[in-house]
Amino acid sequence: MDHLSLVCTSGAEVLEVQDIDPDANFFAHGGSSFKAARLCGRLRKTLGHPVPLELLFQHPVLREFATVLARLPAAVTPPAAAPSAPAAERLPVTPAQQRSLLRDHEHRTLGAPAHVRTVPWCVLLEGPIKVPALAAALTALAARHDALRTVFELRDGVGEARVLPTAEVSLQVHDLSGLPPESRLPRALELAAETTALAFDPREPPRLRAVLHRLAPDRSVLLLVSDHIVSDGRSADILGMDLARLYTRDLVRDAPELPDVPVQFSAWVAERHGPAGLRDQRARLLPYWRPEVAGNRFFPHLDLPITRSAGREPAAGGIRHRSVMPNGTADAMEDYARRHSITLFTVHVASFVSYLHAVTGECDITICAPDDLRGADDGDQTVGWLATAVALRFRLPPRPAFDDVLAEARRVLLGAMNHRGPGYRDVLDAGSTPQQGAPTVIFFEYTEGDDAQDAALLFADTPATGLPLPMAGTTAGLSLWSRRTPEGLVTRVVHGGNHLDEAAMEDFLAGWRALANRALGAPRLPLAGLLQESGGDRTA
Repeated sequence: MDHLSLVCTSGAEVLEVQDIDPDANFFAHGGSSFKAARLCGRLRKTLGHPVPLELLFQHPVLREFATVLARLPAAVTPPAAAPSAPAAERLPVTPAQQRSLLRDHEHRTLGAPAHVRTVPWCVLLEGPIKVPALAAALTALAARHDALRTVFELRDGVGEARVLPTAEVSLQVHDLSGLPPESRLPRALELAAETTALAFDPREPPRLRAVLHRLAPDRSVLLLVSDHIVSDGRSADILGMDLARLYTRDLVRDAPELPDVPVQFSAWVAERHGPAGLRDQRARLLPYWRPEVAGNRFFPHLDLPITRSAGREPAAGGIRHRSVMPNGTADAMEDYARRHSITLFTVHVASFVSYLHAVTGECDITICAPDDLRGADDGDQTVGWLATAVALRFRLPPRPAFDDVLAEARRVLLGAMNHRGPGYRDVLDAGSTPQQGAPTVIFFEYTEGDDAQDAALLFADTPATGLPLPMAGTTAGLSLWSRRTPEGLVTRVVHGGNHLDEAAMEDFLAGWRALANRALGAPRLPLAGLLQESGGDRTA
């Protein structure tokens, strides 16, 4: 087999370019950690043996990567998950689903407000919409994705899931055309936010709501809200795109049929979270994670300056901020990433950890990464909660420089990507020393490419433009979603605590930007000195 041709062809497909030079650096041509995982997944499927992700990071030039790949011993590829689990069979749940079900049960038992975790997908449609065809497409959508037909219950404190044979997704239609023209779209977005903030009952189907707000005969806002217990940001995109195709299929002659979903979420959960699957994961993951998370100070309580003022209640969905690394800093990050054959995400994480360590002395964070199924071609169309929270413990020398943090970020991120799995939290609980108290967890979540807020689809002859609508739900700690845009490196920041000083948060983010800019220009100087040169501890 010509490994170089295979690597170049697969690499060009993943990078979405027509062809690529064999002597090109994968990461210098738009490669990211997620795209690297997809490339290794494609090669694994073709070659029939595992392709470790670290090989691509260690040999980012495609010719070198192909040479090393050709030397790998062949191994038997594990069988893929079945297309779907049998309807009405009682199935296991993921650790994330178990936590969600317990929290929902606790809220209902105590009579507290419902536990809300929803994922919206909202678009502005320009053109007439045929409501019966859209309703029929929603029915077909529920038949296509078994996650939408799944119900959950707790038995003796243990979650169980069942996939129902059918589930009806009703379409609500609201006519806003009687309002003044300038008020229609803002009112539709207000109503959409209210719908997004409504909790789902895990015991009742379906796991999707659909609302059409008519602004005019040829202008509407379409909202899909999925239950986070069976969906994530990528799932929202999949549902929106599939709905567009199903709607078009019934209106346009000779419209192509949708291919079957290769792997349904229920089958994947049954395979990975059944007794045999968890045993395999423990055997594979515990040798790595035991030393990584050893000790009971993992994720200590962080005395962040942004949480020093008290007296306010938690806000639904958290307190939201927006931070922009300007193009000059973002370009320097990308150049640094290219020169070190790493991803922009790695540099961005390192910059955040550098500032966190400089102002708190701590450097442990959690990232929320796509699960390994998302990196495989046969899982790219699966609707499900396919994000894994991965703990990162940074071990830094005294008075570290940015180069030290970056080297450690590369090590822990690569190790975590290679040892993440759907049972990670279960494995972590089984392999780590008991922790004292409830930790302050910092999530660093990263979005690459288009997401549900930027979707642009075609509903038959009706163009659609994505509308911004955040996820609903209480966020613990500090959460960050980052992506490169023409404006710079934009980070959406959500703080879920009940003691937030919003002015201090802005200073905290400004201090992070200033230190990142200084560290990129002087990566070998101690961070403590750079913090003083960039204006000192701006959050004090």
